[in-house]
Amino acid sequence: MGFIHYAHILCIDIFKMKTIKKDIAIVLAILLVTILLSSSVQLLVTATSPRTSYTILLDAGHGARDGGCVGVSGSLEKDLNLEYALEIKRMLVDAGVNVVLTRSKDTALYSVFAKNKKMDDMRKRIAIINRTKPDLYMSIHMNSTTYTYRQGAQVYYGQVNQSGKDFADLLASTYNKLLPSASPNSTKGDLYILDKSEYTGVLIECGFLSNAEEEAMLLTKEYRQRFAYATFCAVMLYLGLQVV
Repeated sequence: MGFIHYAHILCIDIFKMKTIKKDIAIVLAILLVTILLSSSVQLLVTATSPRTSYTILLDAGHGARDGGCVGVSGSLEKDLNLEYALEIKRMLVDAGVNVVLTRSKDTALYSVFAKNKKMDDMRKRIAIINRTKPDLYMSIHMNSTTYTYRQGAQVYYGQVNQSGKDFADLLASTYNKLLPSASPNSTKGDLYILDKSEYTGVLIECGFLSNAEEEAMLLTKEYRQRFAYATFCAVMLYLGLQVV
């Protein structure tokens, strides 16, 4: 475990350095992550000592009867959203960060008595965000389009509440360097989950289930860990600006 262990520690130390420029930090972190991801050894996240006040909220989109988009092979977005959220949670928790989930299993948040169940579900998610008061929140989704050639991760920040733009830019840049076909830039979106809360949040489209090749990749444990680790790196770099 020697080299991998110390590489993880160094990666986290880079995030905590205040004197290093962000771009340089990203490049150094990427070099280390590349080494880690090329190894057959299972990824290990070394616990650090971030402020215990750091709280990340992960919102796995859809759930229960709301399956979200359907992949070429029949995969359901709701299932992948939860798997990716749980993998990201595992890495953050192992690093000492507090994580809250809007759902931890295949459930819906709406009331059975609600007339508009989709809207009630969204309002419940917003209520959890506002009650949690997170340092960051991320809504996890999978994409789909009739243009089956489209592929790659995308990151959105709010149109009204644009407090997530800096983190969205950092996340998009990290994905672009570490993941295939990811968009290099974040996008402003008219999205309820981002604009109905005053907290800093982004919506992540992990990839396109309408693209057969990308869907197959998204379904693998290896890629899920790789995506989660890229997300983890961006979160730690962002929070590292505030670590004492």
